[in-house]
Amino acid sequence: MTSFRDSTGRRVLPPAQRPVPSPAPLRSAPGVLPQGRAELSDAALVSRSWGMAFATLVSRITGFARIVLLAAILGAALASAFSVANQLPNLVAALVLEATFTAIFVPVLARAEQDDPDGGAAFVRRLVTLATTVLVFATVLSVTAAPLLVRLMLGHDPQVNEPLTTAFAYLLLPQVIFYGLSSVFMAILNTRNVFGPPAWAPVVNNLVAIATLGVYLAVPGQLSVDPVRMGNAKLLVLGIGTTLGVFAQTAVLLVAILRQRISLRPLWGIDQRLKRFGAMAAAMVLYVLISQLGLVVGNQIASTAAASGPAIYNYTWLVLMLPFGMIGVTVLTVVMPRLSRNAAADDIPAVLADLSLATRLTMITLIPTVAFMTVGGPAIGSALFAYGRFGDVDASHLGAAITLSAFTLIPYALVLLQLRVFYAREEPWTPIAIIVVITTVKVVASLLAPYMTDNRELVAAYLGLANGLGFVAGAIVGYFLLRRTLRPLGGHLVGAGEVRTILVTVAASLLAGLIAYVTDWLLGLAALTAHAGSAGSLLRLFALAVLMLPIVAGVMVRAQVPEAQAAFAAVVRRVGGKHVMPVKPAGRASDRRPHRRAVTYAEQRNSFTPGGGFRSRSRTGGGLSMTWPERADGKDPR
Repeated sequence: MTSFRDSTGRRVLPPAQRPVPSPAPLRSAPGVLPQGRAELSDAALVSRSWGMAFATLVSRITGFARIVLLAAILGAALASAFSVANQLPNLVAALVLEATFTAIFVPVLARAEQDDPDGGAAFVRRLVTLATTVLVFATVLSVTAAPLLVRLMLGHDPQVNEPLTTAFAYLLLPQVIFYGLSSVFMAILNTRNVFGPPAWAPVVNNLVAIATLGVYLAVPGQLSVDPVRMGNAKLLVLGIGTTLGVFAQTAVLLVAILRQRISLRPLWGIDQRLKRFGAMAAAMVLYVLISQLGLVVGNQIASTAAASGPAIYNYTWLVLMLPFGMIGVTVLTVVMPRLSRNAAADDIPAVLADLSLATRLTMITLIPTVAFMTVGGPAIGSALFAYGRFGDVDASHLGAAITLSAFTLIPYALVLLQLRVFYAREEPWTPIAIIVVITTVKVVASLLAPYMTDNRELVAAYLGLANGLGFVAGAIVGYFLLRRTLRPLGGHLVGAGEVRTILVTVAASLLAGLIAYVTDWLLGLAALTAHAGSAGSLLRLFALAVLMLPIVAGVMVRAQVPEAQAAFAAVVRRVGGKHVMPVKPAGRASDRRPHRRAVTYAEQRNSFTPGGGFRSRSRTGGGLSMTWPERADGKDPR
């Protein structure tokens, strides 16, 4: 039977050979993906999470190398000017498109994949065409308004060099279009379960930026500061080179898109899904606008307090994003497409299971990390930033900020997870209440920050504390809103098993942190930072890690936390041990039902069963009764 390809590149039958279409749109069954792609199991998600975690680790390491080199070369004051200017393209892209696509495009495309016979190909083309047009317009407008944007970020009477910040802004704001397109391409790739290129693309960006700093050092002369000259060679190298890095990141994602044979040819027109997406986008833009209000207030206070304020304020957040990027972002990125498809199928038990999985994986890793960063904050600041023109004093202020704001990671991760569930269910207006609470608490606490210390250089540290308090309030409100939306059986979003896991992790981390703090004080390890600088701080951090890690791991394994036991068993197997501790599947207590056969931890799925079939549902006793169809060949369908 012959065939040919249509305008989208799909192979189709000639009209005479085509089967008669059904009158209703073709839809994939819940848990079955278009084009024969199988749903990922929990084990596959965890496996890909580790692969992404490694890529993210490389990205964060190269990113920190870039930031540390920049701080060492420019010093805290000039780095503040560059930092504020470099925030502007991110701010504009987030307002216009970036955050909208990251949070909303995945669930909308998931529905298009299920509803459209072409698997959403035409939908993608229309949406990319619209996004590119909007981004071009936003980029031109933002570059034109660069002086106004800088004045907005710095406020009145800033200690930061405003002319230099404006000069950097002119060169960096063209990044808006590349950041926006990167978000679009990442969303498309994520829905196809392609996670490698999005994880590695930022590495390319960082390498280009590091090479730019090398060229900056090689170019003769000095950076013009007073007066600022746009034709200055060093200024042009630093600004244009940084923008080229973002362009390279987008190019990597574009190549990955083309390798997936996804058509991006312009296609104009707006269908009903795009109109509904426009309403969701408007809600997300409002969300981002409210959140940026808190960022602007923080930057204005930091800029007014000290010339180094914005650098310390922003670098503290970058330090916190190192562990979160490896753990929280990785888990969310991998779980999100499956959660979106489960939400599109209105499979509430599966959504709750995804929520439970993401919560467990993030909490058991982030809570010990918070304990370590709280105890080792001063050493982290010195180890990472006490180089060149940044200096020991600025590094110590940065370390104090890390100690005060490390706890932010936990409520921030919870809020981000809650938002993903709302957007997956196409409820974009509910998160507005969350961000209003976050921003209100953050702004009020930020306004109080200058009165918390007599040292103007430490105001940025208290701004980090204010940011964390805002997310605590947001996480609490988000929990109740999410519970009202999902209405889980028993009224709890997470089961007793998950609560126990979190409490054990908290107890283990507090014990390890307390012992590490006392040991650090008794042995006088602070002297390593004071007398040996960054090298001594690295040694101090290594000692704290060696002390804390066995305590946390030992307590969690002894308490029979499933994920800890699974990790311990994997380590034993890797080193050649024969005894492997049994691992109980971790899941919601309400989801545990008798099965026809034992289901291993690696086989657990939400909407797709180990036997290749679907969960049969029957309302018995207020819960779900599940059966696992067997395959005749007895093979693992994966």
